[in-house]
Amino acid sequence: MATSARTIGELTRLIVAEIRAATTRASWTQPQLAERSGVPFRTLEKILRLESAIDVEQLRAIAQAFGITPDELIAAARRNGELYSVEGSLIVPDAGEIDELLAHLSKEEDDG
Repeated sequence: MATSARTIGELTRLIVAEIRAATTRASWTQPQLAERSGVPFRTLEKILRLESAIDVEQLRAIAQAFGITPDELIAAARRNGELYSVEGSLIVPDAGEIDELLAHLSKEEDDG
């Protein structure tokens, strides 16, 4: 059975960094985030280690656990990426990549 590995891009790295920061701000452990979001702990662990890309449903569930929308989580990740980028080293995702994800999330919410 063939499997396809999904590439972990810069947007995912920024989102994961924001999830880690939000977890710390909430004084939660990873198991608590898993329980509150409904994302299985082993899956969450792989996402936070950047061993697995986060999908839209997982992003939505995690954002909701923090009481925010996926759009807000992505925006915070992007802001933090801009704040912590090193001059000469672009770590902020391409605007088209963010627009594409936001459009996908909006479409799913409209269909939902």
